[in-house]
Amino acid sequence: MAAQQAVRRADEDLQQASSHLADPAAQASAQAAAASAGEVFGALSWLVERKRGGPLHDATDHYSRAARGQHRRTVRGTAHTRSARTAAGALAGARLVKRSETRQLLSLLTQLTTLTESLARLREAHGRAAQAQAARRAAEQLARAHLLRAGPAAAPVAAAVAIARVCVESAQHRLDNDPAARATSRSR
Repeated sequence: MAAQQAVRRADEDLQQASSHLADPAAQASAQAAAASAGEVFGALSWLVERKRGGPLHDATDHYSRAARGQHRRTVRGTAHTRSARTAAGALAGARLVKRSETRQLLSLLTQLTTLTESLARLREAHGRAAQAQAARRAAEQLARAHLLRAGPAAAPVAAAVAIARVCVESAQHRLDNDPAARATSRSR
């Protein structure tokens, strides 16, 4: 599935940016990747939940807050971001998920969870606590959606939900108790 490959590439860009914080090209590439992955995220939530909403729509909202660029600046797209946007368009154009595609859907949910956690780490490295917290909440919602769709076979995902919950609480505690982090998150 093209969406899985696009999300994997976006995750690689985010991890690269996390390890090269001083490299403006890596940061711009990561920002473009985060934005285009958000489109895949939105298309997937629409495909699965349609208008009724649910955990994927909630996760998409949290992710879009976390992926937003500083001062809402947009960055120039890359070949990877264009392929992600193409994959998002293909997902949005799909009418329904066939039973044979369920495994691919679950795999995409897992990859989006990993991507969201990478985005949270990048936002934390930038000192953007509120966006990191939004990414952690999105990861928790994704893990919950994965658990709902995969059933008992998704026990490792339940552990990821618990870990994500602890991370969200930790970030909230830091935001509540550290005036510098609170000021930084409001100014961004």
